[in-house]
Amino acid sequence: MLNQLPSTVRRFEHTPATSLHRTDSHWELATPGGRIASRHVVLANNAFAKGLGIGGSRVVAMYTYAALTAPLAPAALDKLGSEQEWGLLPAHRLGSTLRRTADGRLLVRSLYSYERESGDGDIESALQSSLQRRFPQLGELRFESLWSGATGFTMNGAPVWGEHKPGLFVSAGCNGGGVVKGTLFGRLLADLAHGKDVPDVHALFGRARWMPPEPFRSLGFKLMSRLERRRAAAEV
Repeated sequence: MLNQLPSTVRRFEHTPATSLHRTDSHWELATPGGRIASRHVVLANNAFAKGLGIGGSRVVAMYTYAALTAPLAPAALDKLGSEQEWGLLPAHRLGSTLRRTADGRLLVRSLYSYERESGDGDIESALQSSLQRRFPQLGELRFESLWSGATGFTMNGAPVWGEHKPGLFVSAGCNGGGVVKGTLFGRLLADLAHGKDVPDVHALFGRARWMPPEPFRSLGFKLMSRLERRRAAAEV
């Protein structure tokens, strides 16, 4: 898809933005290799917007984890009782997502950590335990791949969205619905930046509420996480 961009668009990969500030006439992004100046900036990096000074009191980064087994042997697949690929979503938000892929693998997505990634060894062990509780008939399962992803969460599930300052358009805080909300909010934000009429996003989805500063924020997360994990124990 990137190859289909028009000639008027330039992209810079592997170029992190380290700071963003406003001058008298434009916004200026600093990168390790230079600076980019623009009258308009669209900031759509979810929880990492706060690294550029946006939404720090309203968005936190939550990391969740997934692992994928190697293709299972035919005898193990027979024990699953189905030849079809499938996917299961948890009823509780802290529960585990499960999938059987078309090539006979099992995928599990579960666990959360606050603002930083946990160690691979601990995560792998916990995900193996989660998978084996569900499929004890398969014995010990080994993962071929293990990865994590960051999600931007707000206190009340509402986004940080809109023209944050003149010429600076922001969409952050997908709250775990990035594919759906990210597409919707991104399209509406582009229309807003072009001066088009858009629906009242805040009337529909609300505004992200203020969060208390550290250390109260992390203490609150740990307390609520333990409570919710206990409620979701059968689904983790």
